[in-house]
Amino acid sequence: MPSSDSYQPEIIFVTRGRPKSWTLTNAFLTKAKGIYPNIDLITQIQLAKVWTESEDHHRKTSKGMETFLLNWFGRCKPSKPQARKQFDADEFLRNKFAEVQS
Repeated sequence: MPSSDSYQPEIIFVTRGRPKSWTLTNAFLTKAKGIYPNIDLITQIQLAKVWTESEDHHRKTSKGMETFLLNWFGRCKPSKPQARKQFDADEFLRNKFAEVQS
């Protein structure tokens, strides 16, 4: 059995035009993970699949699927919390004081 890092379930999108389907590849998933490391891609891909197949006019061409998914990911909120910078009151006051002085 493949390791959990390399295993990816086969996800096939029904498309309009020819060909009638588009299969998600590991190469595309690896590319997307590099661009969007804080997005739960598999969940978002499944949501996009349901959306495209819910109405005929939502379907994309096979050629346009990668662009569609990258745009979909770009509108997603990160699934992992981002580390916040610790507020430094002393630094803030020094900077404000320096602004007033100049």
